[in-house]
Amino acid sequence: MISADMVELIASNITKHAPGTPLVIDPVISASTGMTFMDDDALEVLKSRLAPHATLITPNLNEAARLLNTEVARNIEEMEIQARALKTALNTGAALLKGGHLKGADAATDVLYDGRDNHRFRAPFIETKNAHGTGCTLSAAIACGLAKGLSLTDAIADAKQFITNALHGSAHWHIGSGNGPLKHRDS
Repeated sequence: MISADMVELIASNITKHAPGTPLVIDPVISASTGMTFMDDDALEVLKSRLAPHATLITPNLNEAARLLNTEVARNIEEMEIQARALKTALNTGAALLKGGHLKGADAATDVLYDGRDNHRFRAPFIETKNAHGTGCTLSAAIACGLAKGLSLTDAIADAKQFITNALHGSAHWHIGSGNGPLKHRDS
């Protein structure tokens, strides 16, 4: 379980050692399965101390609802409203709502609010049980794009394509009985 002290330590080190560095926060509050990783005290420290330093925060639908103390978004329009609300409430650079688990959707659509506009990033659903870690991988890939000097929207678009390729690459794998990993490499 992630504690308030852990989040405070991260926030302190970011402000002390890396001010101005692009920061992507995947809040890891809960898994898409519903498992909780962060207690309420840690969540408050994330909101008040860490999120304001972020270039981008990337919650899944359940995490966004918990950060905003509201219901889970049920459609793209509600995702856009929540992305705007997250950017404002957390005083963060931008918010990307990961919509891969949006019920009834015809594509895996993520919604970015950058402070001015909403942007949608769509990819086809890929039928696979090997999707463990897609949200974490997406956030890491976005951070890599920003480190390479890409704009935020280009970094997200590239990361979304990377995830699509990784899902395609692992779709035929049969590893164990649960959710398997993505294929992170082409070779």
